[in-house]
Amino acid sequence: MVLDARQAEALASALQAILTLHRPDFPEAQHLVAPQPAAPDEHKVLARHLKSSLSGINVFARKTRKQANVRAAQAAQAELATLREKNCLLHDQWQAELDGLWQRLVDNDPDIVLGTLAEAFEDNDAAAAPIGVEAGEASIAVLVPNMSAIPERRPTTTAAG
Repeated sequence: MVLDARQAEALASALQAILTLHRPDFPEAQHLVAPQPAAPDEHKVLARHLKSSLSGINVFARKTRKQANVRAAQAAQAELATLREKNCLLHDQWQAELDGLWQRLVDNDPDIVLGTLAEAFEDNDAAAAPIGVEAGEASIAVLVPNMSAIPERRPTTTAAG
C-alpha cells in the first residue's frame, strides 16, 4: 500500500525525532554566584537588647533608663557587626565551594561532569544517561523509542511512478 503525503511526512518526522533525540539544546553552563545570606534584623536585635537592658529599671529612673538605652544600642550595634561579619564569611565559603565546583567542571572532572549532565537530561523527552567522560568528551546512552514508534508502512512509489 502506498503512503499519502501526510503519512510520508509523519514517518519522516518520526525518524527525524529519533535521530535527533540526543541533540536537544541546553543552556550554556554558568559560573554561579553565591547568594548573600539574609541580613540580620536590626529592629529585633535592638529590641532584644533594649528589653534586656531595661528590665528591672523603674520607669521613673530617667537617667538610669537613658544610660541603659545607650548601652543597649551599643550592644546591638556590636552584635550586628558580628552577625554581618559572619554573613560575609559564610558568603565567602559558599562562593569558594561554587568556584571549586566550577573549576572541576571546567577541568572535566568526571564526577562533576556526569552529575551536571544527568541533571541536564532529567527533563529530556528521551531517557538519557551520561556514562563516561574521557579526553574532554562525554559518552551518553539514549533510550530511543521502540519499533512501534515507526509507522509500519513505508513511502514507496507506485508502478506508474
